[in-house]
Amino acid sequence: MALTGKAKKILSVVGVVVVLLVLALAIFVASLGGIIKTGIETVGSRVTKCKITVEDVDFSLLRGKLAITNLVVGNPDGFNTASAFELGQVKVSLVPSSVLSNTVIINEVVIDGPKVTYEAGLGNSNMGTIQKNIAAFLPAGGGKEVAKPAEGEKPAGEGKKIIIDHFLFDNAQINLSVKLLQGNALPVPLPKIEANGIGRAKDAGDAEGEGIAAVEAVAIVLNRVVAGVITSATDAIAKLGGAGVDAVKGAVGGAVEGVGSGLKGLLKRGADKTEAPAAQ
Repeated sequence: MALTGKAKKILSVVGVVVVLLVLALAIFVASLGGIIKTGIETVGSRVTKCKITVEDVDFSLLRGKLAITNLVVGNPDGFNTASAFELGQVKVSLVPSSVLSNTVIINEVVIDGPKVTYEAGLGNSNMGTIQKNIAAFLPAGGGKEVAKPAEGEKPAGEGKKIIIDHFLFDNAQINLSVKLLQGNALPVPLPKIEANGIGRAKDAGDAEGEGIAAVEAVAIVLNRVVAGVITSATDAIAKLGGAGVDAVKGAVGGAVEGVGSGLKGLLKRGADKTEAPAAQ
């Protein structure tokens, strides 16, 4: 049966619309890496009040895989070490279809072998300062910053929401750094840090209302990591003595007399004002 001229025109228009939609989707998918990179740097910097940079983001929507390369969290003002966190690679797996929905479902976030620096200053530490900055974005801290969106940003609850089913921060080493070490650092192992069900509803059988604002999800994850760093660092400080003091002396070549007691005193003053945050 031959098509009429009108039918042909309709099919032609439909074909053009389909091509335009496919092209628009292809452009959107191709630009997602850049959008994610900008989002991490913007949201992360806002939560921590530290400069955050990302070298590259590789995102495959079809496979639901995201790889973030060289994510660096700088230090708050007043601290001298190069960074607080250096994450060589962050691997993320997510539900591809959720990217186009109101709630992005992330199956897993894995950060393996990150470098962490705990810098003690006079009366505080870099981690303690970051912890206080993060608190403003958490419900336990009043969530004041979440309620007040940044300029040009949608109010919390209006933009896309996030669920993170599993987060793993593993094989990390903390470098304790103070002036007495003369630029050297004392390495301290950090046990793995895990979190599950971030953004999930309390009633697992009720999906309605699941998901939280991206800025709050970032704050919860960072809070868990910073809490672990603070706990491990302060435990190491408390145990300094004997072999610990010898290790510190070795780091500075034994050139500073009384470096062990001096280090303990300085670090303790910073640790005393740094309360480990409640688990989220």
